[in-house]
Amino acid sequence: MPNRYLLAVVILLAQVQIQAQTDQQETTAIPPWVAEHMAFLSQGTGCWQTSNSEYQSEAEPFDSYYNQWDAGIGGELHLQGRLYGQTGSRPSDDFWSFVSYWDGQRNQAVTLQFGRNGIVGDGTMWKTDDHQFVQEQVFSMPDGRTWKTRHNLQETADSFITTSLDWQDDQWQQRRSYTWHRCQSPAG
Repeated sequence: MPNRYLLAVVILLAQVQIQAQTDQQETTAIPPWVAEHMAFLSQGTGCWQTSNSEYQSEAEPFDSYYNQWDAGIGGELHLQGRLYGQTGSRPSDDFWSFVSYWDGQRNQAVTLQFGRNGIVGDGTMWKTDDHQFVQEQVFSMPDGRTWKTRHNLQETADSFITTSLDWQDDQWQQRRSYTWHRCQSPAG
């Protein structure tokens, strides 16, 4: 008789554990905005272009910048992207490569970017309002130096605006804003 009671208790505890895991999965479902935002970026050619005329200089000669977003292995829950410039009709090498995805363990949208000389940016993104998002990342160099940046993003019908900020003196300092427009195909 005692073995039957023990077996019943074990079965009951297993059912409670399974239900608890199911309940947790339901409460950490992927928010719809994640797939919607990633679909917005990768729609059509996934190509976006912005003018650099306001910031163009001898050190930064690019007429335009291009962002290219493509669905990754996870479809609209995983994007791969790149950022590069163009001077005249000549595109530059990539400045940055990006990976954005939903991380179920962290229950967050994650943004990673990789640049030249071993620079890595690691952070998260969240929705603040209709078609408005914040992306914060900590960047690091191979020698251990770090800094924190933020991008405020606002989607419109066929464009989006990015405003970059740097964390300085215990507050966010605005740097630049760009309006990105859909392009038919990547440069070059």
